[in-house]
Amino acid sequence: MQISKHPIYKLLLAIAVILGMAGPTAAANLTIYPVGVILNAQKPAGEINLQNDDEAPKVIQIELMEWSQKNGQDIYTPSRDLLVNPPVFTLQPGKTQLIRLGLNKPSKNAEELAYRLYINEVPPPPKPGFTGLQMALRVGIPIFVEPQQPAKPKLEWQASRNGDGNIQLTVTNTGNVHMKLLDFDLKEAEQNRTLAKESRSFYLLPGQSRELSFIPEFDWQGNSLKLSTNTGRGLVETALALEKAQP
Repeated sequence: MQISKHPIYKLLLAIAVILGMAGPTAAANLTIYPVGVILNAQKPAGEINLQNDDEAPKVIQIELMEWSQKNGQDIYTPSRDLLVNPPVFTLQPGKTQLIRLGLNKPSKNAEELAYRLYINEVPPPPKPGFTGLQMALRVGIPIFVEPQQPAKPKLEWQASRNGDGNIQLTVTNTGNVHMKLLDFDLKEAEQNRTLAKESRSFYLLPGQSRELSFIPEFDWQGNSLKLSTNTGRGLVETALALEKAQP
């Protein structure tokens, strides 16, 4: 699976001057594409383009972090599992820098491995007399190393009603690759009326779970639900039955 070079992220770096009153703001544009990379045994190397659309040069530092999850939270740990070149560079105005990355060793993982490649802008030294705040760009690009076995995306859902009458969903990624979930449409099964509809986006890595709470738009005491969820791999539709609340 390959990730397209589009959409392109237009990332805005703002340097705000805070002097106790409104002041000028200088901004610099950077274009980054693609917005994610997938590596595997057949494609052990990838690349990211970083373009400086500003009129000033930018010093960029690259940082690789291993990405895991626990209790619904993302955890990042410095890693050298992938080769990244160049790690530090100066990007001149109007120029594009190619960031190359690849597997440090043959991949034999049973589950997909996940990383974040952080692109950090190193702020220039402040000008004499500057007393404001410099805000530097930091953006993480997802990098995935596919498992040795074929990708098997699979989600399992559980639904219940909590004491407030809200609908509680628990989703577990039982496959061996990540899933990106967004745009949830929850309907009652009997009359197909929308109970709740939300736009939220998150990644769910293999073996991980996430709890979601939905407030029904009307009083509903049924037991059967239909859930539609957009993912990076297509639309997922699931029939759900409410479990009995634990005493």
